[in-house]
Amino acid sequence: MPTPFMAGERDRLKRMALGRERLKSEFEAAKLEPRFVCVLDIDNVIARPPSIAALLAAAAKLERQGIFGVSATSRPHYYDLLAFQDDHRSFDTLLEDLAGSRSNIFAYYRFFRSRIYPHQRALTDDREIECASTFNGLCLYRADAYRLGSYLQPGPSICEHLVFNRRLAAITGARMLIDPGLILHTPVDHSQQSFLPFAWRRLRKLVASPRLQAGLSIKAPGSSTVGS
Repeated sequence: MPTPFMAGERDRLKRMALGRERLKSEFEAAKLEPRFVCVLDIDNVIARPPSIAALLAAAAKLERQGIFGVSATSRPHYYDLLAFQDDHRSFDTLLEDLAGSRSNIFAYYRFFRSRIYPHQRALTDDREIECASTFNGLCLYRADAYRLGSYLQPGPSICEHLVFNRRLAAITGARMLIDPGLILHTPVDHSQQSFLPFAWRRLRKLVASPRLQAGLSIKAPGSSTVGS
């Protein structure tokens, strides 16, 4: 699917919402009549896909009354906090909270150790976890419920899956499950790490960022060094 229509949106989460909504529109235009719809990321999240048997077993759980969606878990840990919400926890301000510590690598790592890693471990379980919203790289929906949703929402930028699932929960009165039998491998960029690997990964991201590359390409007048 061509994606130029997304290019004008600078906010990543809103850009993702536009893309997901377009895919949903294409699905509806195709006049397909499936029982279930699978939404998944096709980057490194799906590098080790689940088996067909695991997908079918997860889809069977959608037959339960009061369930509109079933997501994958991941090992060594569940990672997708932005899309998660239950009766006690929501992480819709996590990126905003995280931004305040980005300028200091030690504070940045402490934030992950205290605010992210413990919740990821808590959501890694061998039992089903019932919730209002989850995604974690792969999610199955009842098709009749999926058609009722929308990824678009005015106002603050939050995870598009959270927007979508909150809407379905409100409309259907139903819930979601994290399925311990539907397992993906935790993507390396979301994996829990000790400080030195964490700092090295952060440094590599900074060096590879387009803004930094643009700055390094400009030489300061009258100087032998480069400026940002």
